[in-house]
Order: sequence, then C-alpha cells, then structure tokens
Amino acid sequence: AKHVPKAKGILIISAHWQSRELQLSCTGRHEIAYDFFGFPSELNTLDYRAKQSQELTELIEKQLKVKKLTYSLKQRALDHGAWSVLKLAYAEANIPVAALSLPSYTQMRDYFKLGEQLKELRSSGILIIASGSATHNLSLLDKHNRHQAWAHDFSHWLQKNVAENNYQ
Repeated sequence: AKHVPKAKGILIISAHWQSRELQLSCTGRHEIAYDFFGFPSELNTLDYRAKQSQELTELIEKQLKVKKLTYSLKQRALDHGAWSVLKLAYAEANIPVAALSLPSYTQMRDYFKLGEQLKELRSSGILIIASGSATHNLSLLDKHNRHQAWAHDFSHWLQKNVAENNYQ
C-alpha cells in the first residue's frame, strides 16, 4: 500500500468469488469468511473490519450501468482471497472496500473487456485489486514446500506471454 497513492476506495476481485454474472457486494460492514482449511488455527482468529460506503457502491454501480454491464447486489462475506490481501496492505481497514465477483466467462477477451470497462474507476481514486494466483490446486500442494514443475512451467509461460503482450 505504501507504494501506491492513497485510494478513496478499493474494488477487490477475488478468484474465490466466481459467479455466472457480475455480483457486487452490498453497502455496510463486511463480515469475513474463513473459507479455507488445513492451515494454522491462528488464521481463523484474524479479523478485518472493512466497510463499504454508500458512496463507493454508487460510484461502482454508475460505472457498471454506463458500460451496460448486468450485475446484481449480493450480501456476502469477504473471502480469504480478499480479506487476507487487504489485511496485509491496509491493516487499519480505513478505506471503503467493495467486492466484485469474477464472472464465469468462456473467452479471455471478455475478461480483458471487463478490465477495460472498470479501469475508469481509477480516475475517481478507486484502487482495483485482482487477487488470485496463476496456479492454485491445494490437492496437489506439496507439503514439503517443493515447487511443482508444472506450476513453475505454467507461471513462467504466463509471465513471458504477458510481458510480451501476447494475449492470444
């Protein structure tokens, strides 16, 4: 957080909240979900008391409507892909936070288009955070912390293609 300008609000999109169509979290104080298992029990005692202001909700809704994006409001706790990142970056929880689901698109170009449609929020002081990992398969996690060759290879391939703007 200390490396980016202070935001007026945060829109977080976690890979752990997927939906058929866009869903935006509701105004108010966010609960947090302990939607994981097999980790130290101390993680289940962490708290993050983020709030979503009416002003932030209205700003995001205005942008979604201008871009003719279909969405619904959803009362939902912040998942660990959202609150764990926010707690590390903004421990004080003093910036309004809204969460947006990751829609189930079948084409990569639709995700690029969504990013283009949301990026105008940045000019209003909204920080957009996309949280997730290039590879995430806990059933294949090596408990001895050895790197999986397939994960390393894919991550390297992905970074190379993004660096070269090779989105096809």
